[in-house]
Amino acid sequence: MTDPAGDPQTTRQKIAAWAITLGAIAALVWGAFTVTKGVTESIDFWTIDDRTIGVLAISGPNANCEIAHVMETPGNVQVVVVCQDHYLVIGSSAVGHPYEFVVSLRDPLASRQVLDGNGQPANPCQTARCR
Repeated sequence: MTDPAGDPQTTRQKIAAWAITLGAIAALVWGAFTVTKGVTESIDFWTIDDRTIGVLAISGPNANCEIAHVMETPGNVQVVVVCQDHYLVIGSSAVGHPYEFVVSLRDPLASRQVLDGNGQPANPCQTARCR
């Protein structure tokens, strides 16, 4: 394939430019429909023993959830659970999936309040895994 002037080098350059342009458009379309968000989740908790609590967070079915930070003070224990939830912007099943963690505390829980990553009180469960 040649351009009207008959220069095959110019034709190859045009084809390469179109290929790069189409690749960039495909990447933008994929990026527009696929989003990754990092969210600090609200949590439920249960007591395992005086220095260990179980933590439950609910997020999407394919989320990557982790304990990002645990901060203990004399009055409370703040547990920050962050989930990277991969989903398509155009739709979601909205089904929550449980993510469970075991958190070891430096000091006994005693009467300290458990807070989530947003500083809100965590919901205490009466049974393990909140079931």
